[in-house]
Amino acid sequence: MKRGSSPPVAAAPAPAEGRKPPRRAEVRAVLGFLARFAGGWISILMLLAFVPAIEHWAVRNTISSLLFITRLFRLGSSTGGASVTIGGVSIEIVPDCTPLMPTAALWIAIAAFPAPWRWRLAGLAAGAFVLWLYNLARILALIPVLEHRPQLFDFIHVYLWQTVTLLVVFALFLLWLRLQQPRAARA
Repeated sequence: MKRGSSPPVAAAPAPAEGRKPPRRAEVRAVLGFLARFAGGWISILMLLAFVPAIEHWAVRNTISSLLFITRLFRLGSSTGGASVTIGGVSIEIVPDCTPLMPTAALWIAIAAFPAPWRWRLAGLAAGAFVLWLYNLARILALIPVLEHRPQLFDFIHVYLWQTVTLLVVFALFLLWLRLQQPRAARA
């Protein structure tokens, strides 16, 4: 090295083969989606805080749906207030036992993502239907746990099913994204 010259500067590492760093527009789009999602989530929480009738509606309809399913399959069931008894096992349905919040999360994600409104509406309807059915199956699956292993109920109800519910919401959103791509882009 000559006197007075600066030491050589190491070159920045090249991006991984075939992978380009995100462009400013892509980063802005992701941040915009996250901001719209956060704003939507806060709005839903405020709406539910100020309009408790929505949660009451969800509880009533969850109970009605459970009674319909159990009667369809000729399982002995009855209701008393917010409790449902199925096969001699009683379970209380509270707002967290409804598909209200998972559906809200999915709807906010779909609404926050740039897509044609027709496709968004289809995703909202299909997602709500699938999450309603999933929630009924989740509650019905807890009945045998309460009957045969009540000591496991809290763990399965709080940790297992809530985690699985988040994964189902995420999977439905990813499925909606995948199905909306033009066929040529998938090939």
